[in-house]
Amino acid sequence: MTRVLSLLPARRRDLFSGVAGQSLLSAASFAISLVLVRVASKEHFGLYTLGTTVMTLAAGMMNALIYTQMTVTGPRIQAAARPVYHGAMLLAQYIVLVPVVVAGVVAILLSASNSGADALQTRILAPAVGIACLGYALLDFSRRLNYLTGHGPRALAYDSIYVALLALGLALLVALGESDRLYWFIFGLICLAAVACGLAALKPHELPWAAAASRVRPSLTDAWRNGSWALAGMLVTWVQGSAYVYMLQLAMGSTAVADANAARLLMVPPLVLQTGLGIAVLPRLASSTAAGDRHAAAQLALKVFGPVLLGVLLYSALVLSLWEPLSGVMLGTEYVGLRAVVLAWAVVIGLIVIRAGLSALLQAERRFRALTLSGLAAATLVLLCTILLVREFGVVGAVMALGAGELLLVSLLASQYLKCRRHAG
Repeated sequence: MTRVLSLLPARRRDLFSGVAGQSLLSAASFAISLVLVRVASKEHFGLYTLGTTVMTLAAGMMNALIYTQMTVTGPRIQAAARPVYHGAMLLAQYIVLVPVVVAGVVAILLSASNSGADALQTRILAPAVGIACLGYALLDFSRRLNYLTGHGPRALAYDSIYVALLALGLALLVALGESDRLYWFIFGLICLAAVACGLAALKPHELPWAAAASRVRPSLTDAWRNGSWALAGMLVTWVQGSAYVYMLQLAMGSTAVADANAARLLMVPPLVLQTGLGIAVLPRLASSTAAGDRHAAAQLALKVFGPVLLGVLLYSALVLSLWEPLSGVMLGTEYVGLRAVVLAWAVVIGLIVIRAGLSALLQAERRFRALTLSGLAAATLVLLCTILLVREFGVVGAVMALGAGELLLVSLLASQYLKCRRHAG
């Protein structure tokens, strides 16, 4: 695979690797969810969804504080000093992440023991999700580092191995009949596969650990100075995107969470391109912006995210037109009456693609404060709308609330980017 990709120009090679790698990862997540929908109970699928939202939070924190800062700061550091900087940022990642994960797991365990919740399920699920967060962070870091250093095909290769390990492990668990515990065994499997592939993907870089250790403090201080607003922005974005999960869990239980995410599952494929392209294109946007060529950055964002938006529209029309046979094959008979929820998700995902393009441009401009304040306004609207609409419309109301927040966020980010372009002249 790497030999074939080496025939492509460097930029196209990394762009293709980013999209293909994210496609594989999304396909793995999609497959796991489909297996759980068909094999596990609604309650267990709902609990699995809660665990994945926690993993999304941990990954988002590291993206804001570590990966994005590496992407936008790296071009400003001399090439000879970058390996030390990269090693320092990996160490910094775990200095931040380990205490956060431990504190989160302890808080969940204490909460479970002091409430009427199913203590056994929660006590097992919480540490399983915690170790999955720590393990996956290593693979995520190695992936970003390979893209930053022009080794996209290497990242794709290890993503492929990671997905293969997940597939083999999942098949073994299903064959052993572990349907009752499958939803938390999966998190342990994610950790083992991610650590193995992450360590292997890091080895060729030969990071100078001794020198890196001495640079952890200044590197983390600089990342916090530039990334604190990005971290805050990510937190409010996570609240905005995950509020429906927890509101539905509190108001209607884990079966409602399962319904919402089963409908979302059918709309996931278009987001594969958006996420993969976003990861691969951000370094190019940052380089163009740092060189003062903002017009080229805007054109690139339009060329990348425009076709994705068109794909979302066409795919949504296809899913809705084939709803009856498609839902029966993919979701089974336990999930019925979700067509309105799928339509709501189609609108939300279209807005997410537009928002992703605007967000990437503002990240390249290092306008993290503007991103955070805009996200805070959108998250506040989502929380208020979720409280009101869940009571009135149930599951579809929760997704409608998310759409209202995305629409506001798109408007605010577009305004911020136009203001940024005017100030730049």
